[in-house]
Amino acid sequence: MKITTFILSGLVLCHGLFAIEVQALIVINSVDNPESRTLQEITQTNYSADSYYTLANVKAESGDLKGAIAAFDRVIELNPDHAAAYANRGLAKDKLGNTQGAISDYDRAIQLNPSSDILAVVYNNRGSATDDLGDRSSATSDFNRAIQLNPNYANAYNNRGLSKHKAGNNLAALSDFNRAIELNPKSFDFYYNRGLTKYKLQDKHGAISDYNRAIQLDSKQSIAYNNRGLSKSDLGDIKGAIADFDRAIQLNSKSAAAYYNRGNIRRRIKNKAGAISDLSKAAELFNRQGQAGNYEMIK
Repeated sequence: MKITTFILSGLVLCHGLFAIEVQALIVINSVDNPESRTLQEITQTNYSADSYYTLANVKAESGDLKGAIAAFDRVIELNPDHAAAYANRGLAKDKLGNTQGAISDYDRAIQLNPSSDILAVVYNNRGSATDDLGDRSSATSDFNRAIQLNPNYANAYNNRGLSKHKAGNNLAALSDFNRAIELNPKSFDFYYNRGLTKYKLQDKHGAISDYNRAIQLDSKQSIAYNNRGLSKSDLGDIKGAIADFDRAIQLNSKSAAAYYNRGNIRRRIKNKAGAISDLSKAAELFNRQGQAGNYEMIK
């Protein structure tokens, strides 16, 4: 059985929020029981554009992204210049994995030149989508534009930091995560991302400090315990590392990384049975989750 390096959980991306407001607040009860509307009802009922927009955002926020897209389609049919509908339909498509469709909608929203607050969100979201496609240059340009439009836009700093991290520029990424935290010191995502970046920069104590804060903000995130366990392991705190991997697995029994990392620790302390059990489970999960490289590494 091959044993290699530990596995880190990845960074966290922040999109703009649904329910971008245009001109005036839309009353939520303009559609009765909006969350219960089916796709057929959405396409066959005659509401106003504003009512469909309300319905679409309720659907999106409840997790019914296909229903949201159908409602955004109706908004756009009734009002082809509704920039926020394009923006939010793009986000719904992005969350469903239709990245190119999302970018097309973001492009149209930008062409309609909405207010600067909406425009900043759209540039942020388009930057995230283009970054997913590996186009770091276009992504950075969009994040820069979002920040230019809204210098206090914490999500854009976070996402630009993420893009820089992917490109291997961790010092520049750290600067962006610092700024994101200055703007919003209550974000799990920002502390978690900065912790991972500090780990990559060999600042293990700093990483643990950020993971501690992230866990204070959201104690149910398995990835933070997994990554804090790695830092503790590197600093020789084996007991603390195992406790963190235990907690990561309690929170997410499908965390192949946590099983793998705990298995490696158990191997180091000569707990052969525990190591075999954990590494076998990690291999099973990696294989089931389609992570062939990690599966082959263990097998």
